[in-house]
Order: sequence, then C-alpha cells, then structure tokens
Amino acid sequence: MGCCQVWFIRKWKGEESMFDTVKIGKRVAQLRKDKNMTQMELADRMGVSYQAVSNWERGNSMPDIAKLKDLSEILGVTVDALLDTEDDTSVNLVKHIMKDEEPDSFIEQNGIHFREVASIAPALKPEQAEKLVKAAWKSQEKEEKSQSAAEKKIDWNGLIAMAPFLRNGFLDSLVLEKADSRPPYEILCGLAPFLKRQTISYFMEMGSAEECSPNILAALAPFAGEEAVSRLFQQMMEKQTFSMEDICVLAPFTKKELLSEAARKIQDIGSMEKLSCIAPFIDREVLEELFSNALKEQKPSLEDLCVLAPFVGKEQISKVMETLSNKVSFCELAMLAPFADKNVLERFFNSALEQENPSFEDLYALAPFLERESLSKAAAKLYGKGNLEQFVGLAPFVDGEVLQKLIIKAVEKEKGEESSRRAF
Repeated sequence: MGCCQVWFIRKWKGEESMFDTVKIGKRVAQLRKDKNMTQMELADRMGVSYQAVSNWERGNSMPDIAKLKDLSEILGVTVDALLDTEDDTSVNLVKHIMKDEEPDSFIEQNGIHFREVASIAPALKPEQAEKLVKAAWKSQEKEEKSQSAAEKKIDWNGLIAMAPFLRNGFLDSLVLEKADSRPPYEILCGLAPFLKRQTISYFMEMGSAEECSPNILAALAPFAGEEAVSRLFQQMMEKQTFSMEDICVLAPFTKKELLSEAARKIQDIGSMEKLSCIAPFIDREVLEELFSNALKEQKPSLEDLCVLAPFVGKEQISKVMETLSNKVSFCELAMLAPFADKNVLERFFNSALEQENPSFEDLYALAPFLERESLSKAAAKLYGKGNLEQFVGLAPFVDGEVLQKLIIKAVEKEKGEESSRRAF
C-alpha cells in the first residue's frame, strides 16, 4: 500500500490514530541498523525477499500481522514498541489477530468499528480484513438495536477507509446485503472505485437529481452504467442545472442523443476547446450547428480546427480555412488534409512550399490528398537529400520524369557513399 493511500485514509477519518507506514518503516530501519544487520540478513531470518524488507523500511507496505511477532523478536523490541503508536485499541486488535482467534467477541466487547479496523488495514491480509469488517458490522447492528432511529448511522467513512483492502465482490455483497437504503451520494463517490458497475448503477437508480449535483454525477460516471448516468443527467436537463463544463465531463458516459439535446440547450458554448471536448460524443448535425454559432463569436485556432476537423463537415472546415492566414505548417496541413476541400488544401500547400521545404514525412502524409503536379513540385525540392527507399514511398504520387531524376540522384549518392566507405 502506497504512502498516498495511507494519507487518504488518515485524512478521510479526520484523525491521526492510523498506523503510519512511513513512521513504522523508519523504526524498522533504525532497529535493523542498531542490530548491525543488512536488509538481506533480516530478509533471510524473516523468510521474505530483501525487496519486501526494503518496502517496509520505505513505508510502501507493512509486514503481515503474522510476521510482526518474529520481526519484533529479531529486532529485540515488543510489538507495541515496533508499531510505536498511542492508539491502544489498534495495538490490542493486532495482538488479538496474532493469536489467530475469531474476532467477533473481541470486537463487540471493545466497541470496535470500521475506522479502528482501517487503522491496521495495511498489515492485514484480505481474508483477515474481511473477517474484521463482518464482525464490526455485526457489532454495530447489535448496538443499533438499542438506539433510536435518529441515532442509527452506518459508519460509511470507516467503510471507505477499508475498501482498498477488500477483495472484489466482497464489498458489493456487504453493502447490498446490509444497507437498508442507498448510501449518500458523497459516500457512493468514495466507494465507487471499489464497487462493481452494477452495484453503483443500482444505488444511483434509487436516487434523483435533486440529491445529486453535476459534480457528484461526474465523479460517479466513470464507474456507473450509461443508463444510470443518463437518467440522472436527464433530470438535471429538465431543471437546467448543468453547464457546458458538466457536459464536457459527462460526455463519454452519457447517451449520444441526450448529450446532443443538452448541448443544443446551452446558449453560451464558450471556447472552441470546450466544443472539441464533446465533438466525438454528439450528433454531427448538432455539432455543425454549434460550430456555426461559435464561429460568430470567435475565430478558431489551428489547434482547435485540427481537433474538430474529423467531426465537422468538409464544407465548414474549408470555409474556416479560407479565413486563416497562409502561414500553416505542413504538419498542420497533414492533420486537416482528409477533411478539407482539395482546392483549399492546394492553396495552403503551395503557400507553405514557398516558406519552407517539406520533409519526407510531410509528403507521405499529404500525398493522397494533393494533385500530382503540386506533389511533384514539392518532391523536386528534396533532390539530392534522400535515399532510394525514401523516394519509393512517393512513387505512386509524383510525375515519372521527376521521380526518375530523384532516383538517379539517390542512386548516385548511395554509390558515392559506398565508395567513400571502401576508401577508408
């Protein structure tokens, strides 16, 4: 488990009682050095790889609970001293697990909840973690029987802290079986990376857009089904509680017809950059309409045009190109070539040819879209610069006479280079 995950769990809990793997790692490293041992020697005595010891000492992971007793004995300290924490509950829970006893009674007697279990999670195997979570939930259910309805509250934050340590499917079964109602949307966001798509979609179907903001929907969208995302988004559309930014974020996860309708309702599209974000996901007719409206407000950059070109009609792309300055690079032309009118492309190509010499790569990319005469003129500028293999790639697109001259020169160049090598 990485340091960032440890930080996440500690921050989510809002407390500092969590085992700090970095702190414990430094403790292990110092104790090992005090014993004048190498990482390899400690690894051999522990029956693990030296990489495992290295990861412990760097705080990337923790020793399994089953190994804590051996490790503490080798390093000459108690388990309490090795873990070096003021949280007695966590240390006592670790010691109980080390005895390999069933956790139910211990957890119930000590009132341990998910957050206490999460505090030792980096040292747990998945099976151990799941046993403790089940026991903690069972204990909480017993507590709730003596509480009023207002007092009953699932420790969702603690469960989120445990989620990275549980196996696929276990968390889904637990939440679906134990939860009487849908978790709050904010909680669902925290659980989403660890739940199956069907589970998230199921809970989302139980809610409405009034409870779910566009930001929360955007956070859930990558983990939920298209139907569930589209249903909530449609409710937001009816209330006009969304923006162009929301559409951009939700675009890959929402039905095309719904997204197209939403985009059409937005009066202020904003930048061409935003339009390019949704271009692959909306109907072409709608995109062209939005593109035309956006052109009234601003002139697109070449970068915007290159991104939008595959999704906007050839007529519109060519029309916009006509308004651009003649200074367009061969690379930019190559991106626009499949989507522009041939006459417009020819004009820009000839203009670029007056300002710079093309590379072979430029001509390979543009060759299928240019007139033979223009390409032959450009190829002639490469006279004496390429080898035979490079000119073969242009053969189908240039005049025979030009090609012949280029090949003869390329052959002469190669012979000259060969003679020079032999001379040395």
